[in-house]
Amino acid sequence: PIEKIWAHIKKHLRRVLPNCDTFLEALSSCSCFS
Repeated sequence: PIEKIWAHIKKHLRRVLPNCDTFLEALSSCSCFS
């Protein structure tokens, strides 16, 4: 559920913001999103 949604959000963000990879890495390493 939440993992599917988060994966979809990351996919969308990557397409809209190609430079947010580092930001996404920091977020995915957060306990809230892991």
